[in-house]
Amino acid sequence: MTFQALRIAVGVLLVCLSHATLATPPAPAALIQWEAADGGNGHLYEAILFDSPITWETANTDANSKGGELVSISSFEENAFVFSLIDSPEYWTPATPHNFGPWIGGYQIDSNSEPGGNWAWTDGTPWGFTAWAGGQPDNNGAAEHHAHYFVPSNSRAATWNDWTGGGLLIDGYVLEVIPEPSSAILLACGLLGLWGRANKLRTTIGAPSISAT
Repeated sequence: MTFQALRIAVGVLLVCLSHATLATPPAPAALIQWEAADGGNGHLYEAILFDSPITWETANTDANSKGGELVSISSFEENAFVFSLIDSPEYWTPATPHNFGPWIGGYQIDSNSEPGGNWAWTDGTPWGFTAWAGGQPDNNGAAEHHAHYFVPSNSRAATWNDWTGGGLLIDGYVLEVIPEPSSAILLACGLLGLWGRANKLRTTIGAPSISAT
């Protein structure tokens, strides 16, 4: 590509970007975006429901196959948003006097500091915010190392419990997907990178730099 052609391409690109939004492409219908305008992070979420109980590992594998992770939750606001997706009876299994909700991405790396230590999120988000139900986590039976929504009553709430990870009582999970950048943004990065390299080369050989206008 000649310098003149590159200059024209960059000019066209800048015009296109001036008329384009920097938003990510629309989410598929099943995914719900936590909009930045609502204080969100722009990520996509979905409550996934199976027709029978699933293990935490099955939920994690299924989330990865969908291009995401089990949800990680880093604030009160995000927890409330995620709970709004599952605040319906079909996502919960009553087991008097408790109510068991979907899996989330919290798990214990090891059991050296039970019951509250060494928790992590599958996507690497730093562990900080928690919303454990009263008395939880308790590592009941010395075998509870995975997190899910839970209420110690027959109601529903945005609180968590540690559970065994086995396929008992929990029929679903919450998926989180980080959307891909739009193609316009990727094109901009590529062409502006070429523009920068061209200017560096022209500076090296003593030629004038290319202007974007």
